[in-house]
Amino acid sequence: MTDELKERTRALVESLEQGEEHLDYETHLAPYVDGAIGAVEREIVESHVEDCAMCRRELEDLLLHAQRARGGGLKPALRWLALAAAVVVAIGVAVVMRRPEPVPAVVPVVRSSPPPAPAPAPAPPSYANPEWARLVERALTEGRLPEPAIAVAMATGDTVRGSGESSRAELRPSGVVVETARPTLEWQATPGATYDVVVFSGEEEIATSGPLTEPRWTLRQDLPRGRTYVWQVEVTRGQSRTLLPSLPTPPPAFHVLGAQGLAELEEARKRHPEDRLLLAVLAARHGLAAEARRQLSSSPDPRVQRLLQ
Repeated sequence: MTDELKERTRALVESLEQGEEHLDYETHLAPYVDGAIGAVEREIVESHVEDCAMCRRELEDLLLHAQRARGGGLKPALRWLALAAAVVVAIGVAVVMRRPEPVPAVVPVVRSSPPPAPAPAPAPPSYANPEWARLVERALTEGRLPEPAIAVAMATGDTVRGSGESSRAELRPSGVVVETARPTLEWQATPGATYDVVVFSGEEEIATSGPLTEPRWTLRQDLPRGRTYVWQVEVTRGQSRTLLPSLPTPPPAFHVLGAQGLAELEEARKRHPEDRLLLAVLAARHGLAAEARRQLSSSPDPRVQRLLQ
């Protein structure tokens, strides 16, 4: 860690210990989005936004804006399609304008009852927690689930690193948030090999598996919640030893759901066990994408189909 990053990390810790309620844009949020902070400072920011809804929403907006800013305009193929569509519409208008006006026909008047009024849209559900009602109503209005800051940050990091996507895809979990504090790690098997798994938090070694003969390992102790971990596998076959993923591919990362997020999910499951929409919105809010899809797919409510798509 450079002297500059050490100084910025010290300043961030001191500001939070002195009782400052929110992260500063110039000092904390903007460097986080730009990737200009170290692992310790990144972990402090992520732990803070998990407990602070205002800072979390501001960080979400900054990350989404940064992702959109990296996008370009229409691809050449799409621009040609748009031009062709415009030409077809122009030709159609010209043909219609050249047609002679038809002689109006006498149409008999048929008296009928007015069509039935459309059914009113269902009112948004009400909850004891007003923030749940706001999140559900926003999801129904915008037609999409909330996207958490930690999920955006991890996806952005994978994009920046760039290389080795296929190699990293062979190791799971990677680039996701997990609910359990004892996740099962899986990787591609090598015939006749043994495996040793190491889990890190920053530069600290958190857990090791010891020799394994199967390409999977469930941690035997709970990982501290609200933190991001990376892991790798040492593959031994005869006298040969290799690492998964192989260099220069960075190791896969996953984030363990924080205690506050877990408590919120458990409370919602206890109070509203059949409200698939609420459970999906809260799961997505905390980065549990697979759980959100599972809840939506099991709901008979037609309103959730748009969200599922």
